[in-house]
Amino acid sequence: MARSRGRRRALALGSLLLVAAVVAGYFWLRASDVFALRQLSLPLIQNVTEAQLYSAVEPVAGVNLLRVPVAEVERRLRAIPYVRAARVYRRFPHTLEVDLTEYQPAAAIRAHDGDTWVISEDGRVLERVRESSPALVLVVPEAEIRLEAGQTVPSQVVDALPVLGLLHDPGVWPQEYGVLRLEVSDVGELMLILADGCQVRMGEPARLEEKLMVAARIIDRYSSEGKQVEYVDVHVPSPGVAKAK
Repeated sequence: MARSRGRRRALALGSLLLVAAVVAGYFWLRASDVFALRQLSLPLIQNVTEAQLYSAVEPVAGVNLLRVPVAEVERRLRAIPYVRAARVYRRFPHTLEVDLTEYQPAAAIRAHDGDTWVISEDGRVLERVRESSPALVLVVPEAEIRLEAGQTVPSQVVDALPVLGLLHDPGVWPQEYGVLRLEVSDVGELMLILADGCQVRMGEPARLEEKLMVAARIIDRYSSEGKQVEYVDVHVPSPGVAKAK
């Protein structure tokens, strides 16, 4: 019996020594340069530049991977305007792997000073541009706003942006009716300006799909009669009203 207890104590002591050795080994590795960060594994990127990625990771260059503050690196990456989400992984012995999801341009917006910026579908300001792409609808807020890359546009503009996605749905809006601008009033009411100058007065950003479909049917009807439309008013979508030029 005594001999058995002795074996158990010996086994217990051996386990403690093993744990202590593992812990000591971990702290030695953490303090050494055995796992020093020397390489970055970067994703294919479209709008984010490699310079921006290196700038975000530069503070941990040469740091032991075990001591790299992954959450802080991810935070720095998410501060890049075009980065929607970022994950960072340690790849031993010397590599940090970066995985990103990028924002895509959804519209352009004009600030009160005349500068034009590109924004995402949820209103994040991505970059300032000299000229916006013709493929992007220009959002023109009535309110005077100042913009900066990485911030979010004012709430009345954010509330208006879902209409832009609907404009790309041919089941909702005929693609031949090109939209040049989306004007947003101080109180958040919307008006589309089409390529032919027609105004689609939509009112508050509610029942957007229904309003667009009603407006499209009215324009279709006028077009079939050989008439051009000056404006369509779908504040109240059923039945909607229009005026010919």
